[in-house]
Amino acid sequence: MILRGWLLVGFVLSAVAHLVGLATISPLMPGAEVLAWALLAAYVAVGGGIRPPAVRLLLAGLLTLLVVAVWAWATRPEPSASFGFFVYRDSLPEPSVSDALIGGLRVSWLPVLASALLVAAAAVATRTGPAHPPVAPTPVAPPGAPAVLVSAVGAALAVGFYSAAVAAWARSTDGYGPIHLIAAALPALLVALAAVATAGRALDGPPGPRPATKPLLLAGLSLTMLAVLAFADAVMGQSWSNLYFQYESPGPRPEAMPTALLPVDLPIRDALWFAGAALLALGCPTGRRTPMPAAVGTG
Repeated sequence: MILRGWLLVGFVLSAVAHLVGLATISPLMPGAEVLAWALLAAYVAVGGGIRPPAVRLLLAGLLTLLVVAVWAWATRPEPSASFGFFVYRDSLPEPSVSDALIGGLRVSWLPVLASALLVAAAAVATRTGPAHPPVAPTPVAPPGAPAVLVSAVGAALAVGFYSAAVAAWARSTDGYGPIHLIAAALPALLVALAAVATAGRALDGPPGPRPATKPLLLAGLSLTMLAVLAFADAVMGQSWSNLYFQYESPGPRPEAMPTALLPVDLPIRDALWFAGAALLALGCPTGRRTPMPAAVGTG
């Protein structure tokens, strides 16, 4: 479909414009992130109908990311309002683990929900396989060695990065326990683990309508897992700042402030999200608006 191809090209160009703008701290096109997610959602929506469950979940995740981008673009601070400083909130009581969890959810629930929907779309796609499976159900086989290996290695990498981020934040903060950091970004870790588990099951699932379905889903899930982990790293810092600091203006920012394990000010996380979502959009079967006629034997 020519229209669908142009939508994909527009998504790539808009995503590149957004990422270059982040890297150079000079937006090439205002609202490029919003346009990119809108074009990718349109690409999925016009790809043959939205009746398959995987496509509905995928479209819901992309629309959620579109809402996140719109909100960030509409509430971005003005350059003149960037002056200020943080002060300790010593008069407040020690925050509890539930406070850290709620604070983390307050700043992350929409992106985490979008990532969970993308992972769920891949899980449903690997479970259903082709758009028109045979009538006779096939028994579910236990996961094979490659699936177990992929899931185990992915889970180890996810937990390892998560632990390293917790340790880095705990070293750079004073009095903020690791348990608070774990609680703040726990939902993101769960989504990352779900992504690696789904990637493992994709190896044992049905082949799908195209030979490239499995590689696309595996690559998309891997990039989504990395994006969610990078976001979890940033959530720890933002939640910590919300609990232990208050913002006052005007004045200089403090000289020593904790930094995330990954340079989230660069377009690394956004690039992972864009690439992962695009690969999942290419890998999830979109079906057809009308069912294919069943083959009729002759003779």
